[in-house]
Amino acid sequence: MSRLLVHVEGQTEEDFVNEVLGPHLWAYGYTQVSARLLGNARLRSRRAGIKAWPVKRAYLQFMTSSAQPSIREDSMALSHAQLDHVGIVVYSLDAALATYCGMFGFQLLERVHVPAYSVEVAFLEADNGTLELLAPTDEESGTARFLASRGEGIHHICFAVTDIQRTLAELRGQGIQLIDETPRQGVHGLVAFVHPKAGHGVMIELLQK
Repeated sequence: MSRLLVHVEGQTEEDFVNEVLGPHLWAYGYTQVSARLLGNARLRSRRAGIKAWPVKRAYLQFMTSSAQPSIREDSMALSHAQLDHVGIVVYSLDAALATYCGMFGFQLLERVHVPAYSVEVAFLEADNGTLELLAPTDEESGTARFLASRGEGIHHICFAVTDIQRTLAELRGQGIQLIDETPRQGVHGLVAFVHPKAGHGVMIELLQK
């Protein structure tokens, strides 16, 4: 038996299990999910600028049917996807290229401005994969905000899919939080992003070439 304390707002036990918790836990093989609301409490966020707000505390307990979580048959959205590249956000593309190409030895494939996303990107060839370095060109862009809040490092992991519309529909049907409900044009094809909250802190890019 495992237990988890989370915070929810304005939902009954049944709604929370069926609509929020269940789709995520069941996808990883958890069974016998139950929830019990403990009443009202006031919690204060430690993040600057956010005041206390009323929430309900839900006490959840769940069990696994085996030590190794099973994979649901309908949880196959990315089972055949191929890793396309890893995106790394940097302050300076020139400085990053000097490190990754000049010191690490990766080969520069292309460098391009992407005005639609307010970034400049560089794709590098590794022996068994590709790296994408990206730097914001606009301080108000989403990439700039990401860089300001998290600093340099992994920005996203990209998976190539054959049918991006179908993949998005399958993820949506599993309750996965998306940034893009519909694909948009990227550098090498149609792209869409999955929210970092759904990827345990890592943003996932879907790419249909």
